Amino acid sequence: MAWTGHYPGESMMEFQRHVLTSTTLIEFKDKMKLIKKWQGVAMNFVLADNSGNIGYMLTTSIPERKNDFPLLGCRVLDGTTAKYDWTGLGDFS
Repeated sequence: MAWTGHYPGESMMEFQRHVLTSTTLIEFKDKMKLIKKWQGVAMNFVLADNSGNIGYMLTTSIPERKNDFPLLGCRVLDGTTAKYDWTGLGDFS
């Protein structure tokens, strides 16, 4: 059994540091480009700055699988073999 929460990473602390040190949403967006991998559970963030800008961001890890069959995430897969096992987590973007 696999879940993105089983792959904790340093991304959350880095994300929080960017949130706390950014003064505008544009600055925050530019800093977020530095994070290459988000490791952990999917999270929704709503951010705003003093200029009235409001932003939304969904951060999630995308599993990479041995068998790259389209739309694997939308169905239950056979877990009796290693055919559909994860090989890691994809890049965050």
